[in-house]
Amino acid sequence: MIVRNQGLVRKLAMTHSSQYVAQDDLIQQGNEGLIRAVEKFDPNMGNKFSTYARDWIKQTINRYVDEQHTIKVPEYLRNKIMRIRKAQNTYLQAMGKEATISVLASECEMSENEVETLLSIKPDAVSLNKSFGEGESDLENFIEDEKSLTPEDAAEETMVKEKLKSALEALSPDERVVIVRRYALDGKGKATLKEIGDDLGLSKEAVRLKEQRVLRKLQMSADLQHLSRIE
Repeated sequence: MIVRNQGLVRKLAMTHSSQYVAQDDLIQQGNEGLIRAVEKFDPNMGNKFSTYARDWIKQTINRYVDEQHTIKVPEYLRNKIMRIRKAQNTYLQAMGKEATISVLASECEMSENEVETLLSIKPDAVSLNKSFGEGESDLENFIEDEKSLTPEDAAEETMVKEKLKSALEALSPDERVVIVRRYALDGKGKATLKEIGDDLGLSKEAVRLKEQRVLRKLQMSADLQHLSRIE
């Protein structure tokens, strides 16, 4: 599974690639998330492994980027670190397991102590605390919400949303609008009862009651029990 999903790891790593975080570091972190997904995945749940693994990989990369400190690392040390990271990735893809310090030292022609020291150094990273104008507050809240989920919770929620989408076909147009917008299934962010009510010409209370009725319908499916905890 690890070798077969390297394309997914690289794709997600590229979304964070920049001059501040080496892509090899991101791929390494993504592979660590992939390994955890392999360990945690239960095929009996009836879900695709790629869907489950995506959130483990994404969350692991996000947390790595977030944890980086803005420190200055000399260029020659950065080159050495990147060489070690590349060796780690090459070994993992070929062998399906992580390389030991001894293996990395041999591959990179360094001492084991040097490899350990270099791997403990975090590369330069840009701060996420930037000004984004009028949308700043919403963006900050979105980032915090994304990172408050564990990879396992994020994967589980993704699968729940996928099953919810397939259940929408049985709903009326208004019911579908309420659920799609309340649970951000359109990718545009969670809408308030008032916003939905304004669009449908209904009061907040009418939208709330409609939402509750639809949820009761959907929660009859065992696959969608988690809807009751999404606020």
